[in-house]
Amino acid sequence: MALITPSEHTLRDGRTLTIRSVEPDDASALIAYLNAISTESEFLGFGPGELTMTIEEERRFIERCGATPGAIAMAGVVDHAIVASLTF
Repeated sequence: MALITPSEHTLRDGRTLTIRSVEPDDASALIAYLNAISTESEFLGFGPGELTMTIEEERRFIERCGATPGAIAMAGVVDHAIVASLTF
């Protein structure tokens, strides 16, 4: 997985958005984030209740991304909470 250099960006409200690589320890927070956004948009590949991955499965997925050349998984974090994610 391509690691990205963390970058910080000041939001309009003064808080800081950090964009960084995802780590296996983010598994629980990522699942919570994905479950939350599943109810907010119809433009996702999944809907409410359709994300069935366990924390351990998410952790292994992140680790597999780390071992895959060209893969990238990153998150946007504000106040220690994941507010965005991208896996490619």
